[in-house]
Amino acid sequence: MHVHLGLARDLNMAKVLQRLNEPQAGIPWHAILDIDGKILINSETELLGNVGAPEKSPESLTHFRKMIELAGKGQLSEKELESLVESVKNN
Repeated sequence: MHVHLGLARDLNMAKVLQRLNEPQAGIPWHAILDIDGKILINSETELLGNVGAPEKSPESLTHFRKMIELAGKGQLSEKELESLVESVKNN
């Protein structure tokens, strides 16, 4: 499931941000949660900061791929993962 939150229209945004440890990394910012609501990974990296809109840099694309792998829970083939990364690289 994908949930889009916006400060101007979501009345509970402050509570959501608090639960997500108040990310300050910019927009877009993404988090992948497990079924219990625990953050598995987000779009922040130690080296690059937020890669919410991945660039064409290898580090950014590697982190994006890692996020997709976790979200897919092993259900995406190597070919599908590569295709997704390539689609970001080519846009």
